[in-house]
Amino acid sequence: MEQAKFYTILQNPEGEICILLKPLNRYEGEVSNPEIIYDGADNAILYRNKEGVILLDYIPKDWQAKIFQKDSILVVEYDLAKNEVVNEYFVKIIKVKNLLDLGEDFVNRETLNAELKNLGLL
Repeated sequence: MEQAKFYTILQNPEGEICILLKPLNRYEGEVSNPEIIYDGADNAILYRNKEGVILLDYIPKDWQAKIFQKDSILVVEYDLAKNEVVNEYFVKIIKVKNLLDLGEDFVNRETLNAELKNLGLL
């Protein structure tokens, strides 16, 4: 799991939310069925594809409820070196009761979903 070290959260006048990711290196692989697993607190897990997992941590308190209320948000990946947008895609928000109950070993999307169901968090 990779940590998103630099990201910004934006909202337009229509209330749509965008997470602007600014990775130091481009993320690997094409985006496929992206999802964010989120409990409305400090951390979220972004699945770009089957192998690409990104931890969004330290989500600012004033954004937590706004993000949790959404069914989907826009994610934009920005290349700082080239000063250009690399990828943009809408991501479905999967709401769970508590990410803290998951531990640290749930990188595989299928394993995570199975464990969420077993724990009654999904």
